[in-house]
Amino acid sequence: MELSLLLLVLIILAFPIYVLVRLARLGREVEDLKHRLEHLKHRLEQRLTQPAPTPAPERAPAVSPPPPVVPPPTPVIPPQPPERPQQVQPEAVPRPAPPPPPAPPPRPALAARKWDLETLLGANWMAKLGVAAIVLAVGFFLQYAFKSGLIGPRERVIGGLVVALAMLGGGQYLLPKRPYRGYAQVLASGGIAVFF
Repeated sequence: MELSLLLLVLIILAFPIYVLVRLARLGREVEDLKHRLEHLKHRLEQRLTQPAPTPAPERAPAVSPPPPVVPPPTPVIPPQPPERPQQVQPEAVPRPAPPPPPAPPPRPALAARKWDLETLLGANWMAKLGVAAIVLAVGFFLQYAFKSGLIGPRERVIGGLVVALAMLGGGQYLLPKRPYRGYAQVLASGGIAVFF
């Protein structure tokens, strides 16, 4: 019985943490897609503002001179039509080389997101393990207090609501502050777990 209750508590704790981690990853992907979309818009605007390349004049087909007329063996020579002057082909005008594509704008969001072992373990996993340990400790203490009669039913509900709301409020307060965003998500997920 206690093992299944412990398993249920662990599942209830793990699910909000998983959801918050997944939402954070999706948020980063959305930011990356927004950045790529802005880059594509910038390139499209540059292409639309560039003047269209002028087409090179078409070459006229070369006219070959008429074949020479062979005079008949008779001494009378008929008059020949005047020769057409040969058309001079215009020199091919070299097209200007298209400008190189613009360099993509810098990506400050991705440059700041450099992960190392200390950041991954200290700021991410240890915070989540700490909240899980607090929730388990509170759960075991409350189980002891309930069985021994130290806390009545009314106090149980009020205490759980106060702790859960305090953790959720603290998480919402820290969420807009960029350096504390990870802690805020862990704190809010702990509040959800305590609420259950």
